[in-house]
Amino acid sequence: MSPEEQELFRDRELIRRERIASEIQSAITRSGLHLDEDQREVFALRYTQERRKIEEAIRKETDQKRQAMVSDMLVRLKLEFTATPPPAPSPTPGSTPAH
Repeated sequence: MSPEEQELFRDRELIRRERIASEIQSAITRSGLHLDEDQREVFALRYTQERRKIEEAIRKETDQKRQAMVSDMLVRLKLEFTATPPPAPSPTPGSTPAH
């Protein structure tokens, strides 16, 4: 990886971590909890674990829906393209029809 790519990777990772920290703080605030530093760390760990489970469940659900939709689409396309006769080949420019 080039130094520029490494820098970009570090920047993206920093932004990701800041976003997660902000989400955790927002969750603590919305919950109305008043946590000491140790409790905050444990909360952050549990939040991250639970969030990961949710994201994975959503990803699996989305993948299943996508597969079903792609299968349906392929059936429709197969019907569409088998019902339509193939177009007649057109002569290439510069060629003359054989007599």
